[in-house]
Amino acid sequence: MKFKDLLDAGKAHLEKHPGYAPISHPGRMFLQDANPRMMFTLGARWMHHRLNELGKDSPQPFNTNINYNFYGYLKYGICLSSACLTTWWLSGYGWPYIPLSILSFYFLEVQFLFLFPLLIDHASRPIYTGIYTTFKIGPVKCLLTVIPISIFMMTGLFWKKDRFRNWYIGCLAILIWYNNEVRNRTSSSL
Repeated sequence: MKFKDLLDAGKAHLEKHPGYAPISHPGRMFLQDANPRMMFTLGARWMHHRLNELGKDSPQPFNTNINYNFYGYLKYGICLSSACLTTWWLSGYGWPYIPLSILSFYFLEVQFLFLFPLLIDHASRPIYTGIYTTFKIGPVKCLLTVIPISIFMMTGLFWKKDRFRNWYIGCLAILIWYNNEVRNRTSSSL
């Protein structure tokens, strides 16, 4: 599916189920829960509910034994470290090259694109399976799909009202992509 189709499917899904987007103010989740160590677990729980609705006939229970925060910090630690190192390296060539460091972030981010859905689906080797899945789809195709979705998600943060709407639509778009093109093909090898 193309990024536009995925975003349209995410919008349609959110319109059917408006309760999916419970947070409309940035930071409210942290103010209410006051525990940033739970950030990725809360996101994984939200994804778990959405994946159960999108896919399998018999819903799976949420596995609380998985350390989603570890995987989240690992994923974004690697991606941000790459972006910082690339920024430092490119700064030697002049400031016009520094925005290219965003590509290094996203190149690694797409390697972990389906990490959380794979964790939720109890994949035995979620990191390996995620990287292999990206390889099978094609890293360039993943980049050309994920970057526009990310831009769409981040532009919503500038709205005064309903700042996270685009974020939820983008997350749903990735989950729909996973459900339609990855889950059914890899479910036997999970």
